[in-house]
This record gives sequence, C-alpha cells and structure tokens, in this order.
Amino acid sequence: MVWKKPTLLFLLWLSLLQITTTESSQVVSLAVQTNVEEVKAGKIHNVSPVAPETQWRVAKVLQQAQDRENRAVQEVLKEQKQEKEVVQTVDVNEDKVLPDTRKEENCVGSSESIDTVAKLFQWSILASTNRNTEKLMKSESENEMDVQEREENVSFIQHVAQFFRKARSHLKDVRKTRALRNKYESELEQDFLYSVVMELFEARNEAEKTKALEILAELAHKMENAKDILALGGLETILELLNSHSARVRSLALYTLAVCAQNNEWVQTYLMQIKRLERLVHIAERDKESNVRTTALLALSSIVDNRKGMDMLQVIDGVENVLLDAVQNEDDLRAIRRALNLASELIVLDASQWLEKLKRVRFFEFAEYYLEHHENRDIRESAAQLLSLLQ
Repeated sequence: MVWKKPTLLFLLWLSLLQITTTESSQVVSLAVQTNVEEVKAGKIHNVSPVAPETQWRVAKVLQQAQDRENRAVQEVLKEQKQEKEVVQTVDVNEDKVLPDTRKEENCVGSSESIDTVAKLFQWSILASTNRNTEKLMKSESENEMDVQEREENVSFIQHVAQFFRKARSHLKDVRKTRALRNKYESELEQDFLYSVVMELFEARNEAEKTKALEILAELAHKMENAKDILALGGLETILELLNSHSARVRSLALYTLAVCAQNNEWVQTYLMQIKRLERLVHIAERDKESNVRTTALLALSSIVDNRKGMDMLQVIDGVENVLLDAVQNEDDLRAIRRALNLASELIVLDASQWLEKLKRVRFFEFAEYYLEHHENRDIRESAAQLLSLLQ
C-alpha cells in the first residue's frame, strides 16, 4: 500500500505534463500559422502596383464618369420623347385639319361639314400654343359660328389646302434638284480629289506639298474620299514624304495618314504592314520635332484600331518608349490621352507582356500623377481606366 501512493502521484504528474505539452505545441503552431499568413499578406500587398488610396481615387473617377454618361443618356432619351410628342401632335392636327386632298372640295359641302372643318382648323391653331386641347374643343363647341364666319373659314381652308398642294409639289422639285446637285457635287469632288493627288505627285517644293497635303487631309474625313486616295496611289506618295527634310511636311503627311486610316478598314489594311508600322514607331520615338512625334502617335493609334493591328505592335520594339514620350509632354493633352488609351488597349490584349514593358519605363507613375493632379477631366478618366486594369 505504501508503494501505490508514489506510483499514483507519478502517473498523475505524467498526465499533467502531457496536457501542458500539447497545449504549448498548439499555441506554437497557431503562432507560426499566423506569422505565415501575415507574411503572405505582406507579399501580396507589396506585389500590388496600385496603392489603396490610388485605388479609391480610380474608383471615384470612374464612378463620376459613369454617372455623367448615365445623365447624358437620360437627357437624350428625354429629348427624344419630347420630339416624339411634338411629332404626334403635329400628325394629329394635320389629320384633322387637312383631310385627303382628293376630297377637299367635298369636305366643305354641307353646313355641318363646314362647321366641323372650321372648328378643327381653329382648334389646331390654338392647340399649337396650348396643350389643353380638351378645353379648346369644348369651348369651340359651345360657341356657334354664324354664316359669315363659316364662309370666311371655308375660304381660308381652301387657301390653306391649295398652299399645301403647292408646297408638296415644290418639295418634290426641291428634292429632285437636291439629288441632282449632290450627284453633280460628288462628281466635282472626285475630279477635284484626282487633281489634288496629281498635284501632290508633281509637287517640287515645300509650299506645293504642304498645300496638297492640307487639302487631302480635309477631303479624307469622308471615308469614300480616303478610299479614292488609296486607289489613286496617293498613300504611297504620302509615305514617301515622311522622309522629307521639312518638319511641316512630315507632320502633315502623318496627319493625312491618320485621317485616312480613321475607322477605314481598307486604308488600315494597306498601312498595317510591319515595315510601315516600324517606320511610324521610329518616327514617333526618335524624330527631332515633338510635334512630328505626336502626330506619328496619332497615325499609329488610328491604324492599329483593331485586334490585328494591336497584335502587330507586340513584335515591334520601342512602342513603350513612344508612349512614355507622349505622357512626358504635358503641353499636348491629346497626345497624353491617346497614349493612356493605347496603353489600356495593349494591356487588355496581352497583360503579361505590356505590364512588364510599361513598368520598366515607369509609365504607370505618370498615370498616377495625372489621375491625382491633372485639371483635364478626360485625362483623369483615361488614367483611371488604365490604373483600374492593374487592380
């Protein structure tokens, strides 16, 4: 019995020691797990290229842009609804005041018809300035018209009917004349376009080249004219002028290319060759004149405005430097916005490649700066759109 007590005490001590050891190991395991999670969270936070305050600012700018767009849509819908109401009112009044012209003489034959037509005509005049048509019709039905008033109204209605007949005939003649004039003007424009392209072919000095390029750039805003310039071989000559010693000629040639390529699949396909794109990127990156570099970026963005063009930019070196040069020029707002938008499109196309390229030249730092400090709303929105792709 004496040896049993120490044995029991020893076993009790062993059990307590085991429980304490288990609890300690659990605490240590929990602490280690917490530290691991904190390290992971810290790494993830460090990988994120956009700071939390910048993320909040991006969300705010994009929300403001969305709200403004929604308000604009509501205003357009409201205007369309008002226009529709006006058209419906005019149609109703015209149907009531001017019956079928083939029955105009018969519609005023009896005294009841005379009264009805006269009332409807007066009602239409009053309804144009007062929307409460029911009150107007009721007030007219309460006041009977005497014979002299009816005769005057019948005469007036006949004059109005005759006026509308002449107006319809005149409108038909006008439309016919306008169609012939448009056809004639289109033929004249084509002849003029041909003569300008010939002048560009034969131009020998800077003044002649500048004049021809300015006219072609203006004509090229019409898509058919841009196709005609391509068909006449004008684009090839314009590309040759990119080698001109005159910065003015180079800039105008680039601008003409940009206008011709804008939303024009035929011109884009012609210019979307690797050597031509490389030439434009080279000009946009290394030309001595900033205005020429900016216009080259405009031409590039107009030409590669589709998936195929974006794919071709991926195999051309120096695109990121062109974009960086554009955002560094704070005086040219269009170039800044164009570069931000083009960068967004390239990231959407291939994020893994373009994120790395743009990070290397610190492009996103300029985007954050413009988001926070620039006064132009469009540039802030373009910067916010770009930075939202990094979150």
